[in-house]
Amino acid sequence: MSGRVAKVLRRASSVLKSASWRTRATHAGTLGEPDPPQISSTQVQAPRPPAKLKTYQQVPIPLGYPILGTLPDFLVAGGVQNHHKYVTQRHRQLGGIFRERFGGADLLFVSDPDIVRQVFAAEGPHPQHFIPEAWTLYNQDRGVSRGLFFMDGEEWRASRSALNRRLLRRGCVEPHQRGLAQVADQLLDRWVSRHSGQVIPDLERQLYHWGIRWHRLVQEGIAEARRRQEEGEAVLLDQLLQDNFDEENVSRLLTDLFLAAADTTTHTTIWSLYLLGRHPEAAARVRQEVLDATGGSGDVQLKHLTSLSYLKGVVKEAMRLYPVAPFQTRALVTDTNLGGYVIPGGTMVVLSVYTTGRDAAHFPNPDSFCPERWLRNLSFSACPAKGASRLPSAPSGRLHSHAFIPFGVGARSCVGRRVAETQLHLLLAKLVSRCHLTALNDVDLVLRMVGVTSEPLKLRIDPIDRPCG
Repeated sequence: MSGRVAKVLRRASSVLKSASWRTRATHAGTLGEPDPPQISSTQVQAPRPPAKLKTYQQVPIPLGYPILGTLPDFLVAGGVQNHHKYVTQRHRQLGGIFRERFGGADLLFVSDPDIVRQVFAAEGPHPQHFIPEAWTLYNQDRGVSRGLFFMDGEEWRASRSALNRRLLRRGCVEPHQRGLAQVADQLLDRWVSRHSGQVIPDLERQLYHWGIRWHRLVQEGIAEARRRQEEGEAVLLDQLLQDNFDEENVSRLLTDLFLAAADTTTHTTIWSLYLLGRHPEAAARVRQEVLDATGGSGDVQLKHLTSLSYLKGVVKEAMRLYPVAPFQTRALVTDTNLGGYVIPGGTMVVLSVYTTGRDAAHFPNPDSFCPERWLRNLSFSACPAKGASRLPSAPSGRLHSHAFIPFGVGARSCVGRRVAETQLHLLLAKLVSRCHLTALNDVDLVLRMVGVTSEPLKLRIDPIDRPCG
């Protein structure tokens, strides 16, 4: 009997030793064991051991030079202005997660969407991000209090919750549609009357003022807030006052919100105009889409924007190819499992948005401008290579939820997203319906705090000979 028992034990031991263990990556944002394997009723498996997490020191790191580290490679790649391209090269060399020392700080760079999801899952109730020290020192020196970007803890949570209620709900922009349309029309009227057939001078400055002007319309409403409330017309400023914020705090929140929105919206608009000016066939398709939505008048109102899916695809391509924020940051609160590595709490994680947006694993033909990839009636992979006879098809045909995050994800995502998108879509739709666009120079993305054109865009407008709004 004992011989039979020994024989069974030896066989079991042999099976266990020869078993092929497959480690599954967990999507959890904190340390933990992987999900148990799914075992069918007709299959018996030996239990798998928990995946062994690697240490932070085992995260891939680029080779450097004695004393100088990776500084020579960084400078050869173009320095600060081309940091996004340098990081992309490192990701291609080292994978979706690596660490590197910059400016005396150890930074963890992430481009893998699965790991990006883990980062946001671990951000906690009060997400922390990187704030340039110079900005903090400036605020301290001037003794000024700033808006959401500079807030943390409970102060941030309370202000953010109020703005969420007002800015992230559907229809939040409708009370302001008259002001938005007025500001856009005034800008375009000036362009058509003064610069027809010419390059628009100081394009960036003019677009920045366009973004700021709507902010002024909101701010100018302080004196009339009570009157509008009596008339039943509740706009953003009224709503914040109703949330028990005093006028000083409302002014501080809105000022920072719209200044930041003006900056990012300006450059996203420029990138969209650049792509439309370099791809006349795309501009023609947007123009026809606008005419179809407006019954041929071209007089675009907020209600028409829901029908402009191709225009929205153009803007998404602009944000994918030329993100205004090529990097996003989060500081880990506690030790966290990211991609199978134990990352210590306090580590600053840099999300490589530019790199992910140009990754062929998620975007077929990633360097091609292809608004069609965003249309719902096509597979996401519907973006053929130049000269291809048919559309390629990805295994899933769906975009990873964290591969395209121009506005961020989670509690600290861009609170002004709906306002910014509405401003941008409205201006582009109105302009393309009125004018042919031609980008006369080829530009690339460089970093100057945000992703901007390598030289001022030379955009020529030629009015279309037909009556339009």
